[in-house]
Amino acid sequence: MGERDATNPISAEQWVDHCKGLLKKKRDMMESDHDIITDLAELEREKVFDDLSFKIRTPEIECDINELKVGKATGSDGINADIIKASCPLIIRYMTDLFNHILTTGSYPNSWGLDLITSIQKKRCPSDLKNYRGITVSSCLDKLIGLILCKRLTKFCNEKSELIYRWKNSPATGKRQEQLTTYLY
Repeated sequence: MGERDATNPISAEQWVDHCKGLLKKKRDMMESDHDIITDLAELEREKVFDDLSFKIRTPEIECDINELKVGKATGSDGINADIIKASCPLIIRYMTDLFNHILTTGSYPNSWGLDLITSIQKKRCPSDLKNYRGITVSSCLDKLIGLILCKRLTKFCNEKSELIYRWKNSPATGKRQEQLTTYLY
């Protein structure tokens, strides 16, 4: 076993094993999941020009910058919402170019996928790993482009309401919808 310190009775080795176990949990896809994936693949083959395929505009970014929460922890890239909001007039043109490059090429910065995970004790017994919950801090720029794309995707999905209606009313509700979304992307 790994070393323990006086403030935490759980060793580093136990933490690593615990986290690896969380990442290995798998699920079986339901038949309705396959139907939804087939329908989404069909939609991807359609040649459409909608809000999903147009370039990201500066006002779109400015609007979503205002939705970022200030005073929060900084992700692995060291850039937080406070910095983005304060420097917006100076960097908005570069962010627009960067986001459009990501949108058109699919080339996404690897560092934006590096999240910082911290375990927070939620119950009294500090020696039980089940008494901790994870908090993840992500890149603020990742959150920003995600917010823009999420709004576009929501609008697109509302236009494709039949598919969404079937998805919301399928057995894949709640956690299953989240897992399906993770599977698709």
